[in-house]
Amino acid sequence: MKNIMLWARRYVTIYGIIMLCTFFMCLLFNPTSELPVVSYFGRIMVFTLLSLLSMVVYYSRDELTPKGWWLRTALHALLLEAMLLPLAHRWGFWYSGTDIIVYAAFILLAKALWHLVDYGISARTAAQINERIRENRLEKRKDMIP
Repeated sequence: MKNIMLWARRYVTIYGIIMLCTFFMCLLFNPTSELPVVSYFGRIMVFTLLSLLSMVVYYSRDELTPKGWWLRTALHALLLEAMLLPLAHRWGFWYSGTDIIVYAAFILLAKALWHLVDYGISARTAAQINERIRENRLEKRKDMIP
């Protein structure tokens, strides 16, 4: 159940990041655009699912080294671009050469935002774990003192 909640939280986070990037992309490059809301939200849900599934490249039985993490991050960025750009073109999200550059840049921006959010969550979790370790050590010390 804990893993399901983790993946659900990741799904919502990724969805939010994509919607935030969509807002700024439309604001900067096409402020008069009108989106068909229902179909657009559905398509973004598919984008989010593909983005979440692509994170399988980070799976490892052992702890990733910094070099391994960077290699997988680059691979993940390429995988995202390879999956999302053709799908976005098919759905009419971009049309020209300039559009593809802008769209690819926003995919990378969304990935960077994801890493910032994920880092913040990981740092908070690490702090909570360290606090528990300190508490356990203090309890053991108190139990040892007669």
